[in-house]
Amino acid sequence: MSLHESTDSFLSIFNDFCFLCEKSSTAVRYRQYFYRCSYSIHFTLLFKSVKLLAMAEKGSLLATVHGRVQGVYFRDFVQRQVRSLGLAGYVRNLSGGRSVEVRVEGDREELEKLISLLHVGPERAIVESVDTEWAEYTGNFDKFTVRY
Repeated sequence: MSLHESTDSFLSIFNDFCFLCEKSSTAVRYRQYFYRCSYSIHFTLLFKSVKLLAMAEKGSLLATVHGRVQGVYFRDFVQRQVRSLGLAGYVRNLSGGRSVEVRVEGDREELEKLISLLHVGPERAIVESVDTEWAEYTGNFDKFTVRY
């Protein structure tokens, strides 16, 4: 059931209860109490649902790019792409001279776009493979940096 459907269902039940309560003075008091409590609970659940939905759309990505990716401005390429996508994290060369690590967080849709861009890389790069690991969004990064 979607959030919209559950909201409509809740309001329908609430309105039916209110209609039945209009017949007695005792019921009016219960109606007022129910009104205060149910909307408090409903909005609390709605807020939590929206918060969870927002968190579900965000993610964390660790990508390791293998190939001729060092000495070809790959980190600069990644920095420009990440900034245009509105992501945060870092990029760094790994030892061995043939791989780069990219750790980024942000909207999952933008992270997916970055993965496809990593497969291409800058003009002089030759990307052989991109290993990816997904994780939950942590919010640990507030900007993107190049690490040395």
